[in-house]
Amino acid sequence: MSDKEVVRAMLRQFDPARELHVDRSRISPGSLMPPASARATGERRRLLAAAAAIVVLGGGAAAVAVHGADEPPPGSQAVYEGDGFRYGPIIEPMAFAQGAQITLPLKAAAYESQQGQYNHIGIISWNAVFDDEPGGNATIIRPQERDTWFDAQWVRRVVVKQLPPVFPNEQSRRYYQRHPNAHPIATTAPEVDDFNPGDQPAAAGPMPTTAADIVERIAEQPDPADPRAIVSLIADMSSIYLLPVEARTALIDRLTKTAGAEWIGLTTDRAGRAGIGVKVQAKEVTEILVFEPATGVLLAWDEVDRAGIIQGATLFVKAERTERVE
Repeated sequence: MSDKEVVRAMLRQFDPARELHVDRSRISPGSLMPPASARATGERRRLLAAAAAIVVLGGGAAAVAVHGADEPPPGSQAVYEGDGFRYGPIIEPMAFAQGAQITLPLKAAAYESQQGQYNHIGIISWNAVFDDEPGGNATIIRPQERDTWFDAQWVRRVVVKQLPPVFPNEQSRRYYQRHPNAHPIATTAPEVDDFNPGDQPAAAGPMPTTAADIVERIAEQPDPADPRAIVSLIADMSSIYLLPVEARTALIDRLTKTAGAEWIGLTTDRAGRAGIGVKVQAKEVTEILVFEPATGVLLAWDEVDRAGIIQGATLFVKAERTERVE
């Protein structure tokens, strides 16, 4: 199945596009981008940014519930154009169920029983947010689908698909109707890159498989005691490795024992998957990870600023072993 079909299958009743009266084949994961609040002028980027919109309100964490993507922002009219819905769904906070945290030991992930020459990791990301003016009413978001296949020698294929742009509100959509040439992309065709053996990703190396490997990787961090370093390590590893259960267990165990990391309970990510969240509070941002409860596989990663504005979010939608490279 394509990434779009996989996301729609996972969304099930949570699908914010389910009531749209347009051809479903034209609705892309880009339509799932949550609205943004006021932003400073300029461009915002993060290496990995995607769709599990989680905000922090006061002392508690909150995920988001989707309420009718075909509902326009207040005072505006829903608009459907050539490639589908043009701005994100209407969302509101939904609290975590307090008290739950991942318990050890973890179970094996589905990919650990699969056979195949290639590891395949799929990510839906929103990693380019452009603001032409302050106030959040001239904002365009350019989402991507990114699939990576790699074998034991790091022979890799990376396919990046640019999705139709989305907007946080009707004002932004109208702004870019008036300025259609602002922030153009070079091509809408998929970008396919093939890499030779030894052309490893910048953060890669031999995949950590044991608790000792994880301890060594953590020790290599600039500040191993900083909980944000553990968060970044988990997110980075989940984007390039299919980690075995022993390595995931060591990461979860270390995260649980790290001062500043707080388990915040059960939630549902933007793909409708049940998960357990943990947050790490820093001066300017809150990092939130959502894990599959039984296996500790990372489902989502959010970065939220003090105003409750999402600075980056990542949805990990595929983790499998396969013989096919698409």
